[in-house]
Amino acid sequence: DKPGNLHLAIAALNDAIRADPRFAPAYAHLAEVCIMQYRMNGDPHDLQQAQQNAQRAIQLDDRDPSAYVALAQSHELTGRHDLAVREFQRAIQLDPLSAEAFAGMAGAYYREGKNADAEAAYTRAAAIRPDDWTGYNSLGGFYDSTGRPLDAIAQFRRALVLTPDNYGLFINIGVGYMDLGDPASLAKAEEALQQSIAINPTYIAWADLGFLYLQEHRFRESIAASEKAR
Repeated sequence: DKPGNLHLAIAALNDAIRADPRFAPAYAHLAEVCIMQYRMNGDPHDLQQAQQNAQRAIQLDDRDPSAYVALAQSHELTGRHDLAVREFQRAIQLDPLSAEAFAGMAGAYYREGKNADAEAAYTRAAAIRPDDWTGYNSLGGFYDSTGRPLDAIAQFRRALVLTPDNYGLFINIGVGYMDLGDPASLAKAEEALQQSIAINPTYIAWADLGFLYLQEHRFRESIAASEKAR
């Protein structure tokens, strides 16, 4: 959740591959990191690298569930949902405690409109790894996208206990309070967004803050925040 960490991870994993070109887990985890990077920058090269590394990992060791998860995620991002579900299921067969696979299946269920199944899978993923903030964050994102912002905020705050300096979680909390549609909650939203900016002044935090000020008719502050988002 910190700037630069993905590049450090890629460098470390490439070092592992150079040391042992047949070390399947390094390829599988490199595929996962490439997926994360693609989600941040949208560079098709990262997605291509993810697919290649996942396939290489499977060639070397077809019993590694993380490789199937990474391959499934790449299929999801290219719109091949049926292939993604197949690979997530394969990962769960190999490892019934794969939080990543359950989270992936949850996303697939959500896109199919199966919200009850999605919630169960997101909850299962979070329960498998109670010390991993990403499970609570994903569950919170699901709740917010399905019109349950209070439940979303509760999950984001659970994640924040594990990573108190996570600027992205403060953004999610701020948006959750804004989605409540209650003017009284906007002060809490502003506080969360300001905390995110204090940790890392990102475009999205400034943009959300500008929109919040617009809702409150604080037009000069809205313009100032929006200009900082540019």
